[in-house]
Parts: sequence; structure tokens; C-alpha cells
Amino acid sequence: MRPVVSYRSYREARHAVGLLANRKFPVDRVAIVAGDLDFLKQGTVRLRYSEAAMQGAISGALTGFLVVVILGWLGLITPLISGPILALYGVLIGAIVGAVAGFIRQVAFGDPRDFAWAQRIDAGRYDVMVEESFAREAGRLLSRLRIAEPA
Repeated sequence: MRPVVSYRSYREARHAVGLLANRKFPVDRVAIVAGDLDFLKQGTVRLRYSEAAMQGAISGALTGFLVVVILGWLGLITPLISGPILALYGVLIGAIVGAVAGFIRQVAFGDPRDFAWAQRIDAGRYDVMVEESFAREAGRLLSRLRIAEPA
């Protein structure tokens, strides 16, 4: 495959492929490839005690559920009550223990500069790549439609 055209946004590249498809071009021979990638990590909010407790509750609830299910599956506990209620108790107890542990961890070890982070990857360009045998035809079609930029 080789690049035929490049665009600054994915939307423009997708539009070009759509125009090729409208002209009955075999789009199974086309790919959109992102280039000039940048990894961005941006602080969003300061991690407060309530967020730390909530994160702990979520992980504790999942852990409690998994422990009850695994113990029940292995036959190490024989519930006197139904399985779903036992799983619910596992989730509730796990959430409570996790919330307390998350709160204590934030109080004891939390840095006042702790932040929650949002991560994303940005691309500087989007190349429309076409198989070698179809590249000339794709370039011709796109240049006739005046949407092509040299790759």
C-alpha cells in the first residue's frame, strides 16, 4: 500500500474514501492510516477524598463479587441463601471495604497534587493508503474531484 493523499482530519480522509466508494472504487483496497501521533495526558480534576473512596468502592465491589463467585464455584462455601443474594452481599461488603480503604489510602499517602488524568492520542495527519495496483486510479479520481493534497 502507498499513500495517495493526506488530510489534517479523519473526517476529511473518510469523506475522500466515501467519494471513492461513490465512484465504484474498490474500497476494500483502501485504508486510512494516522501519522504524526502525539500522546497527550492532561490533568482534569484534583483527586479528592470522595473520588478516592469511590474508586476504592468500585474496585472493592468487583473484588467482592469475584471472591464470592470463585468460592461458590470451587464449592468452598455452601450458601444457605440463594447465589445471587450471596453475590449481592459480596458486592456490598466489597464496596464498603474498598471505599474505606481508598479513603484511608488517600488520607495517609495522597499527595495534595494528585490529579485524575485524561489520556488521548492525537494524529497530525491521516493518509489515505491504496494498494499499489489501484493507487494511480485513486489519485486520478481524487484529483479530479479537487479534494486531494499531495501525500
